[in-house]
Amino acid sequence: MKRYRGQLVLAAMIAGFTAFTLWDWHRATTGDIDSRRRNVWRAFHRERVDRIEVTHASGRYELVRRAQAWSVRVGTVVRPADAVEVERVLSEIEGAEASRTLGALDGDARRRFGLEHAHTTVVVHEGPEVSARFSLGGAVEREDKVYVEASAQEGGRDSARVGVVLARSFGELFDRMATAYRDRAVADVDPGRLDRISVTHEARRIELTRAGGVWRLTEPALGRASRGAVEAMTSQLRELRAERVVADDADATALRRYGLEPPLTRVEMRRGAIEPVVLRLGDPCPGHDGEVAATREGTGTVVCFPRSFVDALRVPPEGLRDDHVLAARTDEVSRVRISGGAPGGAELVLDRSGVNWAATPRGVTVDPEALESWLTTLHDLSTEQRVTGDTRAAHGLGADARTIIVERDGVDGHERIVVGTADATGVYASRDDEPVVLRFPPSAAEVLVVDALRFRPRALLHDTVDDLRALLVDVGAMHEELVR
Repeated sequence: MKRYRGQLVLAAMIAGFTAFTLWDWHRATTGDIDSRRRNVWRAFHRERVDRIEVTHASGRYELVRRAQAWSVRVGTVVRPADAVEVERVLSEIEGAEASRTLGALDGDARRRFGLEHAHTTVVVHEGPEVSARFSLGGAVEREDKVYVEASAQEGGRDSARVGVVLARSFGELFDRMATAYRDRAVADVDPGRLDRISVTHEARRIELTRAGGVWRLTEPALGRASRGAVEAMTSQLRELRAERVVADDADATALRRYGLEPPLTRVEMRRGAIEPVVLRLGDPCPGHDGEVAATREGTGTVVCFPRSFVDALRVPPEGLRDDHVLAARTDEVSRVRISGGAPGGAELVLDRSGVNWAATPRGVTVDPEALESWLTTLHDLSTEQRVTGDTRAAHGLGADARTIIVERDGVDGHERIVVGTADATGVYASRDDEPVVLRFPPSAAEVLVVDALRFRPRALLHDTVDDLRALLVDVGAMHEELVR
């Protein structure tokens, strides 16, 4: 034992120094307290808080921090907390300044101020220290304030309780159930990877499927879906967050109260064989008419979503229908293939390389401005005239019809426009293999029926102005010369 005495003494000194350092780090210094004399809790340091106990009229819960992540603990159940809400709480405690101090309260004063049976009590821990403790009382008459009984004003060494008056917003922030602090993340869905969306609203069902980067309405069978409408429906799915959490562990009876059993709307989103994300949408959220109650199936958690998000999911089939002949935007197009568009009736292939375009067969020159102007016109071409039934054969939309095939950057598949015959009422076209026949005004023929001449460079002169030496003009018998 004597042999190791020196090492043991050294180890004990190190352990003692470490313990003192931790204790000193957690406790508030005299300088800290002096610099915060106007604050109610002068020993409070938000970065050191690791646990907040809340005893509320709805029950007891704790906010606990582990490795910089906050969670809500109710009994033995631990769920992720919303870090933003917890930071709001810490900010309110840190910056709390009393409108006035009432001093120590006797039994009669505590009854008058609603503090004898406080509806909310909060205890804030910084490791072994208690750096804030308070109870919420009643509202101050004719003032936007609330009575609070505070203690631990100078840390765990100060247990004296005094009455103070704080802003009503302070009380409202803490007078909440555990669900108010829940992480509001509902799902993280990548809209770019979904390949099927089905929406059942009351008795109406819509199903969208995607193939080759294009969404189609398969139920009802209305053909290609509007890209803008689908994007409006899916844009908020990435990192989908609710406005608030209103219930946990909701059973069928609780779900029925929110219009979720059965739901008014059921949305199922699939990506391949991965388990789908299913949302149920119900009645307006209690006390929040601009929000709708919702739950993700299998969680038992009821949340509130903005009505704008829900309305985008409840759009009728006609609102999703696309009557444009082309969905791809001009700046996305990487290749265009036009059957019979080259001299001699060969296929014309146009490939983008940066800001330039090259044509096949060789020898065909292309004006990028003329080509992109045509693509924009093609993209904007739309009709509300759909021919009833599958009448493709009757309007020359068979295998030998002219086609325009458009490919997009970074997207598998392509869009195929089939151009049919024209008559006195218009020109007919279809998309891909859809049975839907679109009728366009006769003037649309100049956009749908094109060849290489459409894209020829339009410049008449190729010389630069600096090279110009003289301009000679002959008009009938008149001759003019301009000489530099």
